Amino acid sequence: MPDIAAVGQGQVGPMNRLNTAVQEDSASLRHGRGGEARSSVDRVEVSPHARYMDALRQMPAVRDDLVESTGSSIAEGSYLTQEKLSIAIDRLLEDLS
Repeated sequence: MPDIAAVGQGQVGPMNRLNTAVQEDSASLRHGRGGEARSSVDRVEVSPHARYMDALRQMPAVRDDLVESTGSSIAEGSYLTQEKLSIAIDRLLEDLS
């Protein structure tokens, strides 16, 4: 004979107690301590992780062709030119000022 007793057709007791507690909590949120009706205000909090993920989703797609050509130029030694170096220095100085 199994050690587990059969479950009847009725509802499980703790579920009823939980539902009653939830209903009481819900009612207490709708009414103040004196029984007067209160307005409820919904509030949403966004985590820093969610903000970061949203920023990632909004970034433009990676341009694989540009990445490939730049990588090839670097490997060949033809990427760094005096013109690109001057532009980089100018932009760095603009960021610092």
